[in-house]
Amino acid sequence: WWKTRLGRSYYLLNLFPESEQQFRSSISTTPNIESRLELSKLYVRIDQPVKAMSELDSGLEQFPREYRFMLGQARLSDQMGNSIKAREIWRNVLKIDQASVEAIASLGAVTFYEDQPETASLFYAYLRRLGIVNSAVMNNLAITSLNSRDYANVGPAIVAALSLSTDNEEKA
Repeated sequence: WWKTRLGRSYYLLNLFPESEQQFRSSISTTPNIESRLELSKLYVRIDQPVKAMSELDSGLEQFPREYRFMLGQARLSDQMGNSIKAREIWRNVLKIDQASVEAIASLGAVTFYEDQPETASLFYAYLRRLGIVNSAVMNNLAITSLNSRDYANVGPAIVAALSLSTDNEEKA
């Protein structure tokens, strides 16, 4: 635990080699989820996505049902331009945790940009049913409803998004 905390402190101070050393030491002492996730985050930060993916793969081998490794893989795959693999991983995350907000929202965004607004609208409506009601979700629901020609839901979603927005940038 202490080595992970020390590694995180070094990370925040931008002392990346020392941070990596502490995370590696923590993993070798006691294999744990947090150190492995922090180490992959470190590799993303220093622009080494292949090493980050390798750490996530190793973590998933040690802890097969830990969906945070899968979310990291999906996020990294999407950043590297492999949206097909990312979509598959997000779907696998939903098999483990049906209420994963990140997976649902990401699948909604991916399907919207792949010209499937009806499916994207279902993802954002599911978020709303889960109780995730904020201006971003309502705005995305309005946009996907508009593009899927479901005009009955556009107005109420826009009104809800405006009422839930907290600053002028969100209202614009």
